[in-house]
Amino acid sequence: MRAVPHQNERKLEAIERAKGEGVSKDLAKQYNVNRVTLYRWVKNESAIRSAKPSKTYAKNTKRAPPVTFQAMEKQLFEWVKVMRRNKSKCVTTECLLIMAARFEPRFLKDRSPTAATEYLRRFRQRHKLSIRRITHRGTKQRSDLEVVAASFGHSMRYAFEHDSAVSFVAGDEKYGQVFDMDQTSIYIDMNPTTTITFRGDRNVDVLQGMSENSFRASAAQLRKSYTRTRYTAKRCFLRCRRKDTVTNASCISGSTRCGDRR
Repeated sequence: MRAVPHQNERKLEAIERAKGEGVSKDLAKQYNVNRVTLYRWVKNESAIRSAKPSKTYAKNTKRAPPVTFQAMEKQLFEWVKVMRRNKSKCVTTECLLIMAARFEPRFLKDRSPTAATEYLRRFRQRHKLSIRRITHRGTKQRSDLEVVAASFGHSMRYAFEHDSAVSFVAGDEKYGQVFDMDQTSIYIDMNPTTTITFRGDRNVDVLQGMSENSFRASAAQLRKSYTRTRYTAKRCFLRCRRKDTVTNASCISGSTRCGDRR
């Protein structure tokens, strides 16, 4: 913000310099005033010094009450940085509530859940945190996936052109002999759609685990590479895992048929 030229503190500073250097246009220009104004400040020095401190004079104009648990907020902010910057984990208000109570047992004493949530909202404002929608989720970060995809694409193209079973075929006929099987993960963990992260982050990545209580479902599709013709596999396994239950489903011509459960 642009500095206001008529603050009492700046006036006193200009007066002290004018006493030693003299009232000049160059000195007045440094304070964004003309020479006559600087002369009037020197002439009214006693009135400026005896002026009652106001908002334009006081150095500390904050009226908000001090933070109650400063040590807890410092630990909580460091925990958020580790979870978001280093581990790319999902952080919710419930997570902040649990960790705040862990770092400071007095946090929930004589404080209702609504008041505790409101305290954490002000905590986010003080540390420039915001609730953002997750833009990417998976077992790897977006940047890591892009590197792997580029490397895999280059290696596959080289192997297909120079070191494959159809490399001896001339022209574009070789592409008609290749089929690819795409496997897509439908979902893994049942994470929220939003997370608490730092303001200004371009990508909001969340790494998901493969714990024993997590879900996983994969759908496979057979496709001809050259003609882009899609073929439905005779048997595509849909594997869902939750605790000790594993379900296999057969997909025939787009229909789903439940298989054996063990």
